[in-house]
Amino acid sequence: MSSSAFISAPTFAGKRPGYVFTSGPQGVGYYHDGAEKAGSSSAAAALDELENFAYSKNKAPPPQDEPPPPAKRQKAPARSSAEALLAEAEADLESSKVEVAQIDENGMKRMVLSIEKRINENMQVRSRAADRHTALAHGPPPPAPRSCA
Repeated sequence: MSSSAFISAPTFAGKRPGYVFTSGPQGVGYYHDGAEKAGSSSAAAALDELENFAYSKNKAPPPQDEPPPPAKRQKAPARSSAEALLAEAEADLESSKVEVAQIDENGMKRMVLSIEKRINENMQVRSRAADRHTALAHGPPPPAPRSCA
């Protein structure tokens, strides 16, 4: 490997020990890791250099003193305890007038059996569809060889 501080390369051609692929004062290529660190005295200067490079490619200039965009999701207020959260949920349920059915042991068993039955039926349908798909993907079977008699 050459001991120069810069190796010109238009595209990244793999990792090179002791070098960093970046765009710098000599163009795009591999810069010696020590030379890159010595070239920028601080992290702020390096960040400014990257921002200027990104916006120099016919892009809009970086925003100046604009307020940050509003949060997409508002943070929920901190709850004091699990009991308070449960009490709030129960109050919301009572005010919503939604009927909640009580489920006994037999009802739960029926629901589980119903779900298991649906899962089994779904698996059978999927396996049949997979068999048909495999047959379609491979085409019709070859014709049987004819015997010469």
